[in-house]
Amino acid sequence: MAAQIAETRDRVASLVAEFVGKVEMGAGGELSFPYEDMRVFVRVRPWMDDSTVVGVFAVTNVDLMPTPELYEFVALHTDDWVFGHLVMSVEDGKAFVGFSHSLLGDRLDP
Repeated sequence: MAAQIAETRDRVASLVAEFVGKVEMGAGGELSFPYEDMRVFVRVRPWMDDSTVVGVFAVTNVDLMPTPELYEFVALHTDDWVFGHLVMSVEDGKAFVGFSHSLLGDRLDP
């Protein structure tokens, strides 16, 4: 499976580089690139017994107060898009909101 993940990651890195230019690879194999005023992260993971999934994630808002209104907004609007959805996490009393999407990696093409 490790070889399949590496192969998919290399293919995804080439595809993304065609669209955005330089793609950086983190120590854990996570790809990233700047887009406008944010950074987009791409991670290839195993899925099921013999497939891969490509996760794309970007943080859109940081250092937010985790208020009931914020939770309600994310809950009510998470699926407003055809592709992808809002996600939220709270760390050390601060919330961040991001946008996430997953794709099957085995037959991914431009």
